[in-house]
Amino acid sequence: ISGIMQRLGMEDGEAIQHPLVTRSIESAQARVEGRNFDIRKELLKFDDIMNSQRLSIYAERREILEGQDVSQRYRDFIEEIVDDAASGLHKSASNPDDDQAMTQNQSISDYLRSVFPLEVKQELMADADEFKEIFTKQALDIYAQKESKFGSKMMRGLERIVLLEVIDSKWKDHLRGMDELREGIGLRAYGQKDPIVEFRSEGYAMFEEMSRKIREDAVSFILRANPIKEEDLVQRDERVKQSDIRFLHPEASSAIKAPQQSDVPSAAPAPGNDPFGNLTQIADPGSPADTAKKIGRNDPCSCGSGKKFKKCCGA
Repeated sequence: ISGIMQRLGMEDGEAIQHPLVTRSIESAQARVEGRNFDIRKELLKFDDIMNSQRLSIYAERREILEGQDVSQRYRDFIEEIVDDAASGLHKSASNPDDDQAMTQNQSISDYLRSVFPLEVKQELMADADEFKEIFTKQALDIYAQKESKFGSKMMRGLERIVLLEVIDSKWKDHLRGMDELREGIGLRAYGQKDPIVEFRSEGYAMFEEMSRKIREDAVSFILRANPIKEEDLVQRDERVKQSDIRFLHPEASSAIKAPQQSDVPSAAPAPGNDPFGNLTQIADPGSPADTAKKIGRNDPCSCGSGKKFKKCCGA
């Protein structure tokens, strides 16, 4: 259309009323608007996936901030962690030569020790159901002991603080991971895969992984927490007070401890302690400070050039 207008000699600002031109402009505008609509529609699908995860996390945070009791949630966390670990156990005790099963059981044992302050007995891992029952009971017993140490009121507050802190930390890490996934998910279309479906699938897997880490970190912190005794606080305060009077340089303390020989310090430095060494020269008090003859500006220069002093060294 632009070429046709130029050949017809149309000037800038002149009204165009031909039906062909009007239909062409309307068609181009419709295509552009349709493309923009498809882009917004795709973005909305991605946002819906993130919004569903966001609503789930915010609902949990709201319950904690409202002061609800989350002790049962910790018990559920313990049971879920042990159940997930027990589901991967192999009956290696009946087949000692199975290296793969032994390696798998050892990795599960290391994982449980990282979460729970408990020793994992290898002989109990032969039966997954028995192991799950015994280990869950031991973990719940430790949880009950912590509550008896802290007291019910303090324990409820500690549970909320720990869980809220862990959720916030893991949620921020999850958001960064989802942003990285979103940036490259469009390339899946070259492999004949729907980016939306791939984003939903991998996003759900990442959300489940985040939930697992929340359970592990919250339980691990609670079961390893110990109340601070009053005498420990007193000792800490004493250490703080002592650290406040420490000198920045070690020479300061040695200077205070050094005995003073006289109230009036000697003006002459001790032999060998002259800070300027051999560079210090003491002028003879009987000789004048400056005995050189002063040269006038019009006198011959003392350097022997034959020029006047004001045009040579005195310039």
